[in-house]
Amino acid sequence: MTARRGLLASIVTVAVIAGGLVVWQQVRSTCPDAYSAAVTYLPDDEVAFNGRVWRATRSTISENPSSRGTTWADAGTC
Repeated sequence: MTARRGLLASIVTVAVIAGGLVVWQQVRSTCPDAYSAAVTYLPDDEVAFNGRVWRATRSTISENPSSRGTTWADAGTC
């Protein structure tokens, strides 16, 4: 029975790869603290903003995550 499951998983994996790119994003069970313009954020700090998690790519203060700059990277939903 285990060999069949392994074979089935392999076939499904190959079919998905052959079918094209599959985008999957894990939903977090907890969100980081909400963004605050009064806080200085360091690289890799995470905040919640408009239902999304954002990760700072460099130090920043008062630049909100929805701006189109390179200061924040979208890290998925929370």
